[in-house]
Amino acid sequence: MADAQSVSPKLSQSAPLDITLAKQSLFDPNTPPDDWVTPSDDSLLVIEAFDYPKFVGRYPEDIWEGRSGWRYAKTDPDKVYYKIVREADNLYLAAETKGEAVNFGREARVNLRLYQKLRWRWRVHSLPEGGNENDSDKNDCAAAIRVIIGTSPLSAKAIKYVWSATLPPATEIDSGRLKVIVVKGGPDKMGQWVWEEVNVYDDYVRLFGGDPRPADAFGLLTDSDNTNSFVKADYDDFIFLIPRPDKIEMVPDFMLKNP
Repeated sequence: MADAQSVSPKLSQSAPLDITLAKQSLFDPNTPPDDWVTPSDDSLLVIEAFDYPKFVGRYPEDIWEGRSGWRYAKTDPDKVYYKIVREADNLYLAAETKGEAVNFGREARVNLRLYQKLRWRWRVHSLPEGGNENDSDKNDCAAAIRVIIGTSPLSAKAIKYVWSATLPPATEIDSGRLKVIVVKGGPDKMGQWVWEEVNVYDDYVRLFGGDPRPADAFGLLTDSDNTNSFVKADYDDFIFLIPRPDKIEMVPDFMLKNP
């Protein structure tokens, strides 16, 4: 699988389309809110925009794969319930299941010391009944994003950002080498595209300590194997950004003159 490349936010390395995230209406769900700072293309790293017209109703198996079971074995493609869907002029990833748990992931090399922020949008239609990421017997979520550092099952670390059925935003759960952060909680804004932005670098430093190595993989999870309830969610536009410096110093005119 190829590494993610720095291209315009609505461009996919496998199926380029002439679509950009140019500022449009604040109410356009395909673009971030107008008051968000979107840097130039050379400060963006697109992980996935799901622009694969040839894979509508399925998914590109040469880029994405499913993993399931306690051994985290590769899932039969026919049992992977993540599919590319078309809505008007946009393509996105849809997932729905009842009583199953398949992790959906791809390789994605990202220098988190540079591309510190992750931006995406998601839409939840149905939450797992009583789902609670802090309870192993109810640990289901309608939508989750995992940033994985390391390739060995014995040493890899991950941060998991979730839309929880019952836990409030900002809840953090320490599960050893997996840290869970609740970004959205409950039914508020269900059925709507919601944009999110997190600072993965800051979260890693706070939760694990030290600077992170480059991320190796990127995963999504919509599951209900514990609650056996119907869950459904959509995903789109995953972009890493170089954050704007907190402090900007003005350069005096004399420093700009030729010696």
